[in-house]
Amino acid sequence: MLLKMQGENATAIAAKDAGSAFVLSAWSNKPVEEVYHSSQGGLKLFELAPNLEIGVRNKILERVSKLVDFKGIVVSCDAYAQGKKENNIKNGFTLPPNMEKGTYNEYLKDTNDLGSILTGRAFKFEDIKEIKKVCNLPVVVKGVMCQEDALEALKQGADAIWVSN
Repeated sequence: MLLKMQGENATAIAAKDAGSAFVLSAWSNKPVEEVYHSSQGGLKLFELAPNLEIGVRNKILERVSKLVDFKGIVVSCDAYAQGKKENNIKNGFTLPPNMEKGTYNEYLKDTNDLGSILTGRAFKFEDIKEIKKVCNLPVVVKGVMCQEDALEALKQGADAIWVSN
């Protein structure tokens, strides 16, 4: 998440202008459609939070699949919960009140509680097939920590493994 009102839009435009891919985080503060319209023509991937309530996940995947510049879904298999950011707590940091919840806004039961759409359930490699059924886009699995998991992700239909650790 970029803490600038136009952070994701500006970064997507810069990536497009540089001929580079842009990955929009599910936690961005701008809706996926807005980022798409601000930077049409650039190659984009959408990073899906793996622990979303399945109905919400599927609705978001359907939205992303309608935007032609989005060429794939990234799933972080090693990050299923937001960490306790102790420095933010100690320093009293909170998001500014005018910051949006981006792609999630319309699904929140309580506008201040992202936890209302999270399940706490960990990503399972079997989820790859379900994700591909809903959106028909390639799936990139990020955060794989060992060879066995990489092979299982590929067996379950992953199109690529993103080594990030």
